[in-house]
Order: sequence, then structure tokens, then C-alpha cells
Amino acid sequence: APDAGFVDLPDDLFRSAIKAKIEANQWKGDIPGAYRILDAAYGVGDNITITDNQNMTITVNIASGAIAPVQEAVLTQGYIPIKPAGVEAEYVTA
Repeated sequence: APDAGFVDLPDDLFRSAIKAKIEANQWKGDIPGAYRILDAAYGVGDNITITDNQNMTITVNIASGAIAPVQEAVLTQGYIPIKPAGVEAEYVTA
């Protein structure tokens, strides 16, 4: 068994991750595009917000309970990339 990473995802979460990955492969690095990726993955609307801090960092705010813990892990561990190259991301659950 692997020591780290995901070994098993329920079918619906796997399908949503694949859809988000497709969106991410076509992404131009803008915030509206990041929201399209999140919508493809989770359909969460206003429950996740992205703030451009204007210093090569973004803050991703996830409303508490908005997504399942495994979905949050998929997002925060970078399996669904919603940050441009060279930009640091901070994930906050509140």
C-alpha cells in the first residue's frame, strides 16, 4: 500500500476530478477560469472564494462544510490545480 496520496476515490468524486482536470488543461491562469475549474469539480458556487493578494499569492477560502473532506484534500494537495505557475496558494477553511 502506498504511504501517501490517494488510492481510492468514489466514482462520483473521480469523475468530477477528471472534469476539473480537463478544465484546468484549458485554463489561462485567470481567476474566473479558476472558478470554472472549481465549478466543474464541485459545483460549489459562492462557497469557495479566491482572492488575488497582488503579491504573487492567492488565498482560497473554503466555507466550512462546503465540500467533503476528501474533496478538500484533492484541492489543497494540488490534484486540481487552480493556481498559475509561480503563484503560491494558501487554503483557508472557515
